[in-house]
Amino acid sequence: MQRTITTGQRVDPSTGAITSVPADIGRLVTFASGGAFGVTVLFAGSGGISGRVISRGNLVSRVVSFGNISGVIAAQGDVGALERDAAGTPVVDSEGRLLRLGGIATTANFSGKLIALGNIFGDIDILGNVNGGKAVSGSPVPGLAANRDGILGRVLVAGSLPASGAIVSARMIGDDTDGTFLQINGSVKGIVAANGPINLSSSDSAKVKKAAVFYGGNLGAQNAAIVNVLFLSSFDSSPSDLQELNQMLANLAALHVGTDRNLSS
Repeated sequence: MQRTITTGQRVDPSTGAITSVPADIGRLVTFASGGAFGVTVLFAGSGGISGRVISRGNLVSRVVSFGNISGVIAAQGDVGALERDAAGTPVVDSEGRLLRLGGIATTANFSGKLIALGNIFGDIDILGNVNGGKAVSGSPVPGLAANRDGILGRVLVAGSLPASGAIVSARMIGDDTDGTFLQINGSVKGIVAANGPINLSSSDSAKVKKAAVFYGGNLGAQNAAIVNVLFLSSFDSSPSDLQELNQMLANLAALHVGTDRNLSS
């Protein structure tokens, strides 16, 4: 897969008139009586994703790749979706758990970059290694508790997080209420950082905290400021130029740990 980009504009083929439309990629799949049970799927075969998948809205579809993801996946809104009621409020069960849909899965490595200015609702399942930066800004979700935003889905890495890898959130990583967590089965040498709490899998919590070149949840002011500066408010400085997204990708590439053992960019 080389390139999929939404603009949020529709051009009438007859008149040339331009109207605004949702810039999402994909949609919820619902029962006839209402209620969601799935999402559409954006599929890549063994060639993987070497180009860009960019949504100027939400990336609702689950992205499934049977090859390496070496390109860019970016959403100006959320990655994945929640089931919501008629008023748009997330549906929760008696224990506060959500119906989360969408996300990203690959049977190989995810060596490219991931940026979401909203939240990650769907699960991220990577059977290989995570190189490159994965950064989520987070955005408040009306109807949920304050600060329950960021990476709400499970992040499962069957491989390793090398020194070149980073998983960063300006809000939370893993949602204790929903029972989601970050799990890295292989070695951990990269960055794991969040301005909010991090919910780690009990099977490798000690390893991640000890082995990561930088690990920190509920970051203090100095490191939180470095995480916040990764993000801008949109993907474009002028219509459809993607300059702000490109700047965020550059910011993410520059993220590292300084000699003082704090984050730097």
